[in-house]
Amino acid sequence: MKTFKAVEETFHYSESWIKSIFANDGQFRIDSMIISGVLGAGWMSPWEIWQAYQTHLPSQILRQQWEHRIQWLPMLRSLYEEQTQRSIDVAWRRVHHPDHAWASASILGLSHDPIKQEDGGVLFITSSEPDAWAKDGTHIKGWKRVLPPDIAMEAYWMMICSDLPWIDIMVGLPCPKNLMQGRIIRIEKDERLQQNLFRSAEQWRENHLIKNQCPPIDASRSCASFLLDRFSVGNDALRPATKQEETLLDDYEKSLEEFRMAEAKVQLLKNQIIKQVGHFGGLEREDGGQALLHRSRHQLIIQLKKGSRTNVA
Repeated sequence: MKTFKAVEETFHYSESWIKSIFANDGQFRIDSMIISGVLGAGWMSPWEIWQAYQTHLPSQILRQQWEHRIQWLPMLRSLYEEQTQRSIDVAWRRVHHPDHAWASASILGLSHDPIKQEDGGVLFITSSEPDAWAKDGTHIKGWKRVLPPDIAMEAYWMMICSDLPWIDIMVGLPCPKNLMQGRIIRIEKDERLQQNLFRSAEQWRENHLIKNQCPPIDASRSCASFLLDRFSVGNDALRPATKQEETLLDDYEKSLEEFRMAEAKVQLLKNQIIKQVGHFGGLEREDGGQALLHRSRHQLIIQLKKGSRTNVA
């Protein structure tokens, strides 16, 4: 198995593996586990990452994500080994870039490709959306939007830090017969993209970790929590609004009205659908989709199923 030019760490427990990213040691690490959140490409806001560095503890959202991955790792490993006839070396492993120790990759799995005679990494993912992923066996050379961008970013960062030539993304998808079916998508090095990704992460680290500037305001709960802590104490004095603030207030007022109208329309449509469904369990659509009516003591919930995507109202 590959001997890294970079520095490799191994951990005995997943807890220490996750917590070490945010250690209060002045390293300000950017790891593959958080790279998509750092650059605002994933489900996690840059504020989640920034606040984790303030407290030196991973957020609950990050913990939940990785606990979910670890929970399904044995099944995903088995699927990969069965489909490729290759074994995976699994360890709580973190690899650091040889020249920039702050850049690190959490690489749970390594596998040897006997055809190419080289080692690569394995990234374990579960998903409920088959349409978001390329076909099994796809090889990606040069970025194409055939898988979620946050996962692609994580894979590219793993290659930046480890110098591995490829990452196999082992994605587990729901399967009625076997609980889970696997797709293996190989993403190969893209030097230009990786250089741009590295520069963006390096700049974010400089601005928001080393200089400790808070990230731009966004809609995340972490940002709202920070503002609550920062401005929970004030006075009753008023000051004239600037032109920029007037524009913000106008946009806010307009958005509130649009939100109220949208909420009213959704409730109206929901009530109309419930009346049509009546005592049935739901409706079956022409395209095979379903509208299911779930009943509880205090509310009626409509669940829409269309292909691989699910919406609840």
